[in-house]
Amino acid sequence: MTFYERYCGRTTVVVLARDGMSLVPFVDLASQTQLLAVISGSGVEASLEGVPTVWDDGRIARAFLGRDRFEETVAVILGPTLAVAAQLVSPTRESIEVGLAALPVEVEHVCTASAPVLMVPDVLPNELCSKLISAHDADNFESGMLRQRAGEVALLPDPEVKKRRDHLLAEEGLVRDMTSALSERLLPAIARAFHYPVTRMESYKVVAYAAEKGGYFKLHRDNVTPDARHRRFALSLCGGGCGADHCLH
Repeated sequence: MTFYERYCGRTTVVVLARDGMSLVPFVDLASQTQLLAVISGSGVEASLEGVPTVWDDGRIARAFLGRDRFEETVAVILGPTLAVAAQLVSPTRESIEVGLAALPVEVEHVCTASAPVLMVPDVLPNELCSKLISAHDADNFESGMLRQRAGEVALLPDPEVKKRRDHLLAEEGLVRDMTSALSERLLPAIARAFHYPVTRMESYKVVAYAAEKGGYFKLHRDNVTPDARHRRFALSLCGGGCGADHCLH
């Protein structure tokens, strides 16, 4: 059985230590969450009081810590999708419990009357969300729709369909940080869920639907116009650290 098959779907704590004695304080965590003990070395040892225990030849340490060995005990908390939620150096049982309690509550969403929807939590760090909101607040304009005017297609505001303020993200540092976050936290999830390798992304827009102005975007499709026929996925990042009225499309 692979690591993914055994641990995906629930929170997991991986504790990396130099020896079995260093792992003893954490054994009873197995009653609260999935627990995997990793010991630096090359020997063979039975599971530690029922906790799955493996010896690391350096590959696990490199995967989690970026180095071949771990001199101090390290606890890595993984969310249900196996994304790293926290990494604690010289942890205590209490600090691990605090880390577990800080994980968002998982809610099951089953769509039965719409296209498949993939919901991925914590795609953007809060600091980046704050920078995106500031960029929007500093420069935004009324969003538009493709419409015919004088025989030509133009991007024009249409309050019958959409009422929104947009910011086209152009600052190189923010674009780079956005692309890095999506590549690391979102694209692998799309590949797992839909078996589709994303090879390109369009430019980013930070948008705001102002409650006091009754902001909205009515029912629509994202790939019916000539300029958008290539699209396969629509992406909206909203809520949480990004603020209740800001989204990124």
